[in-house]
Amino acid sequence: MKINILRGSLITGALALLGSALIALPANAAEFGDCSQDRLCLYTAEGGLTAEGDTRLPRNYATNVTPQGYSEFDNQTKSVWNRTGEWACLYTETRWGGSVQAVKPGDQVLALNAELSAPGAGVSSHKFAPSRALCFSGFERCTDGQLCLFKEKNGRGEMTDLDGSRNLYSDSWNDKVKSVWNRTDSMVCFYNDTYHGGAFVTDTTPAQTYRAFRVLADDATNLIAPYEDSFGSHRFDANADSLEDCKP
Repeated sequence: MKINILRGSLITGALALLGSALIALPANAAEFGDCSQDRLCLYTAEGGLTAEGDTRLPRNYATNVTPQGYSEFDNQTKSVWNRTGEWACLYTETRWGGSVQAVKPGDQVLALNAELSAPGAGVSSHKFAPSRALCFSGFERCTDGQLCLFKEKNGRGEMTDLDGSRNLYSDSWNDKVKSVWNRTDSMVCFYNDTYHGGAFVTDTTPAQTYRAFRVLADDATNLIAPYEDSFGSHRFDANADSLEDCKP
């Protein structure tokens, strides 16, 4: 009889433990749910959960989908699961601008870093990259045959692509260029007024001295003072090979 009682107690205890484990499963299963393989999934609450009252499913993005801006999901991402084989690059601004958080392949991020989760900030765009370093560059958006101007360093932020038919800048681009990729076959001369001329202040010349800025064919560069945020126009010169050729 004593053996039967002991056996019954063991069985009862085992069932109790199993029951408590089964009760705990749904809460754990809800974390990072509804995320398909080979997708980047964005959640509206920390810990891979959906915010209270949010009836939407997490956003699932394939690697061939790289929105430069969101609609109703803007600034609402709190946690991330990157189930792709690429690095996921998250940005606080549209068009791959602002602060960055790089999420390696397979990672679950319970909470975004301080810059992306600060009040008024959040994820506003993303892209995929084969390495972490490329999360901090956006030059690859520039297509062959175009001159591309960017409002942030390393080809990030807002971009415009230009050709020979547009070389005087609008108010939205005048004095706002921080990096350039010239993917044309010609050298490009940049000027700080809208009519291919002007003056730049340099460290070596206390007085304002005319000094254009050139970018060779198929060359990408970040601008520094006094050229950063100074361009108002440009022109192409297929036969030019020196800065002297940029003089008006």
